[in-house]
Amino acid sequence: MPPDMQDMRIPMLAAAAAVLLAACNTVQPTAVPASSAGTTTAPPTTTTSSSPTPVHDRWKPKFETARGPASSATVCAPLVVQSQECAKYLTRIVLVATDLQAELKGKPAYAKTYELVRQVVDAGSAFGNERCREGAGTFEMCQAHVVGVLIGSLSVTASLEAEDLAAP
Repeated sequence: MPPDMQDMRIPMLAAAAAVLLAACNTVQPTAVPASSAGTTTAPPTTTTSSSPTPVHDRWKPKFETARGPASSATVCAPLVVQSQECAKYLTRIVLVATDLQAELKGKPAYAKTYELVRQVVDAGSAFGNERCREGAGTFEMCQAHVVGVLIGSLSVTASLEAEDLAAP
């Protein structure tokens, strides 16, 4: 790969991460059909079930809250990746990942997700170890850790959902 293309790879990954984050955090409003406007429906009946809430249903909202709206990811944009604001943003996500890691430990049904969570936690640790928040570390390394946390956290929620669906 030519040297000028290698220099563009990390910023392009960061841009891709921001786009993916924006796409995953976009909420589509549901339109009410005109034929049902003004009509009332009975509230859904609640049934008590002995089956626990799927892990994905409990953890996806926690990750979404930690990531915040898509505009939040701009605190880790390429020009400001080595900043306190970026470090605080990543810390919120890594803390959720650490909590999930503790819950999934020793659960074979979630082995793939556990590995993905470990990678997110490791990327967050590496960001701190490189002292990226202090402007230390290379830009490329710090940006790679940011991508690891952001894309990794999206992968974790997708993997959780897949493993929940595969569960008996």
